[in-house]
Amino acid sequence: MEEKLFWVGIAMGLYSLLLREALKRKELHSRKATAALHAMFSGGAAFVGTMVVMMSLESRADLHATPGVLTPHTLYPSLAALAAGLAWGVYNGWRATKDETRKGILAEDREWADTVFSAVLLASL
Repeated sequence: MEEKLFWVGIAMGLYSLLLREALKRKELHSRKATAALHAMFSGGAAFVGTMVVMMSLESRADLHATPGVLTPHTLYPSLAALAAGLAWGVYNGWRATKDETRKGILAEDREWADTVFSAVLLASL
C-alpha cells in the first residue's frame, strides 16, 4: 500500500507542475483546455480515492487478495468513479465561461494537487 501511495504522490506532484505551466500560458485558459485539465484532476482523484477505499475494505474482508494485484472488487468501482470524475470535470470546466472562473478552477486543482502530493508522499515514507 505504501508503494502505491508513493506513486500517487508523485503523480499529483507532476500534475501540479503541469498546472503551474498551464496557469502561466494564456492559450491554456480556453474552455476546452480547462475542461480537459479539470477532468484529468477530477477523474484521477475519484479513481485513486475509490481505489484506496476499496483496497482498505478488501484487506478487512475475507477476500484473500494477492498483494500487488488489482482484483475486480477494487478495479471496477474505481473505473466507475474514474468515469464519473471525468464527466464531472468536463462538465464543470466547460461551463466556466469567464477567464477568471477558469483560472480559479485550475488554481484550486493545483492547490489540492500540492496538498495531496505533500500529504500522501509523507504518509508513504
